[in-house]
Amino acid sequence: MVNGPNTNSTDADREKEREKEREVCRDIHCDFEASCELGVDGNPRCSCKFDCHSASLVPGNNKAVCASDLRMYPSLCVMKMEGCQRQEELRLRPLELCEGRLKLEVIMVDR
Repeated sequence: MVNGPNTNSTDADREKEREKEREVCRDIHCDFEASCELGVDGNPRCSCKFDCHSASLVPGNNKAVCASDLRMYPSLCVMKMEGCQRQEELRLRPLELCEGRLKLEVIMVDR
C-alpha cells in the first residue's frame, strides 16, 4: 500500500476542511436557498450552488415551470438557481400565466 497513507491523509484533510466549514457557517443564514461555504479568504459566504443536472435525472423534476417574473424555466431547480443569483424571490405561478404572456408577445411582435 504505497498510496494508502497519502489517501488517508487527503481524506482526513478534506474532512477537517468540511468540519471547519460547518463550524464557520453554523450561524450563517443565506437567503434565496443559497448555501454557506468558506471563501478563498477563509471567511463564510453565501453561494448559489444548485445541481440542476442531477435534479433533472429524477423523474418529474424536469418539467417546465412558470415563475412570478412571468418567465418559463426548464425546471424548478433552474428557477430557484435564477432567483438565488438575482437575489429575488421567485414563486411558482400557473403555467397559463406564462403561456398567455408568450402568446401576447407573439401577437404584439407580429403586428
